[in-house]
Amino acid sequence: GFIILAHSPAQHHFNWEDSDLVKTAGRQVAVHLAQLEASQGLAEAKQFEARNRMSSYVMHDLKNLIAQLSLVVTNAGKHRNNPRFMEDAIATVDNSVQKMNRLLEHLRSDSTQTQETETIELCATLQDVVQMMSSGKPVPTLDCQAREIRILANRDRFGAIIGHLIRNAQDATADDGRVIVRLFRRNVRATIEIQDTGCGMDSDFIKDRLFRPFDSTKGKAGMGIGVYESRDYIHKLGGDLEVLSRVGEGTTFRIHLTISDQN
Repeated sequence: GFIILAHSPAQHHFNWEDSDLVKTAGRQVAVHLAQLEASQGLAEAKQFEARNRMSSYVMHDLKNLIAQLSLVVTNAGKHRNNPRFMEDAIATVDNSVQKMNRLLEHLRSDSTQTQETETIELCATLQDVVQMMSSGKPVPTLDCQAREIRILANRDRFGAIIGHLIRNAQDATADDGRVIVRLFRRNVRATIEIQDTGCGMDSDFIKDRLFRPFDSTKGKAGMGIGVYESRDYIHKLGGDLEVLSRVGEGTTFRIHLTISDQN
């Protein structure tokens, strides 16, 4: 930029004090311009970060859906003549298609928008997730010690994180082991437990690696964001995620959530 100076009404020449004043004003303008450019760059970087994070979450959910469909295809050859299996297979495929369509709709929209929440009944939601995860081994069981407990959450996102924690428990547990999902109430808080009798984790792993994004113990088969995503979303709901584990004995993920007053 440049500055045009008019003739001064004062009868003196342009001296070093006037020059320093003009330089100071120029530097101040330059600082404001630099701050504006930095703010614009930061805003664009945040948009890219939000979109990249959403893409990672969508890829993770698609990976789980593909795993469910792969189990259906694998078992189809053995049970194709079983009407009950065919009904379950059709229901699983239909549920997967609906979820993928909702994921695509969310990707087409602004990924920075907050996902819509609704009042969901926890026991019924857990029943749906446990049934969907029953194609894997060990088959999870559900113990609802309290019913008619409702929370405000996005149904698909909440179901996805519960399904991921169950899948992790199945992966860590032998086929003849146990995976148990419990629901109970303590005052104004609901608690969901996902307990397995698998290999367990030591305290150093829980502290340093469990919640670190993109750090997976499954090699190329894992993306390393499932547990990180689960804790992040639970915190957004105003809840807490607690982990109890012993090597060789198993692991318990305990989710604490505030109960909604809405019906």
